[in-house]
Amino acid sequence: MESDKIEDQLALKYDGPQVQSGGMDSYEVANNIVGFSEFLRIASRKTYGDQVSIRTEVQGFKSGSFGIDFFFFVGAAAANLLVSTPLETKDFLALIKEAVKAWIHLDGKPPKSLQPSVDRRNMVQVENHKGDIYQFNADTINVVVDPAAGRAVEKFIKRPLENDLSSVEIRSYHEEEPVARIEKKDAPAFLPVAPEKPVLDNEMTLNLLIESPTFKEGNKWRFSDGTNSFYADIEDADFLTKVDAGEKFGKGESLLARVRFNQTGEIPGSLKMERTVVKVLEHKPATANGLLFPDPLKD
Repeated sequence: MESDKIEDQLALKYDGPQVQSGGMDSYEVANNIVGFSEFLRIASRKTYGDQVSIRTEVQGFKSGSFGIDFFFFVGAAAANLLVSTPLETKDFLALIKEAVKAWIHLDGKPPKSLQPSVDRRNMVQVENHKGDIYQFNADTINVVVDPAAGRAVEKFIKRPLENDLSSVEIRSYHEEEPVARIEKKDAPAFLPVAPEKPVLDNEMTLNLLIESPTFKEGNKWRFSDGTNSFYADIEDADFLTKVDAGEKFGKGESLLARVRFNQTGEIPGSLKMERTVVKVLEHKPATANGLLFPDPLKD
């Protein structure tokens, strides 16, 4: 059920000889609390935007295996603000689970390449340094490549496991099974893995609905691919010559064009997508029954 807030009780559970023989160092515990709280803050804002309010509170400690309980709340920062993406606990827990898998997949190194999935929207094909490729949600990857998120998981996952601990579990009181379980052998994977240079550069042929043409040199045109609206530069000199000569553009018209996608991780904590129209293949009139486009991902 969709909601305008998330409330959950989460827990970090540590196991291993250190806690079985008497507990954890107070400084280590404090570091774990700060790291996990920071990770939750980054993940929620990457998913739901800066207008959400995030609150984490330490609820208590458990002995045996060492556990720290957190109360976690995400909601609109003010009563008159609307969150664009519905807030659902199960979706947020799924993001945490998938983020852990993505860090393990990358194995402590930046992605070798990121490619948009050809058959699943909002999914990214992530290639690690070994050449293995798996698909992850784009929101998940935006969290994982955030340097601050990498430093956070280093605090509450990597460092404890490099000491005398054997496993870390992230648990929710909404689920019987752990949201995620990380073993000692996977500790080296939990580091900042932000790409240091552009990680995607490819071209696709797309039908682009013209939403807002511009006739001022250097300005970007606004297009829609049938699902998303975006701005793009146009490099095609022949097409721009026709525009300068007075070629007309009307409501509902589109371009069949080769579009280059360039995605980078140079801005901390995000994947920035730049789109450029390399070649206009056809200027198409409006369809008789409105805006009907073939799926641009099924080129």
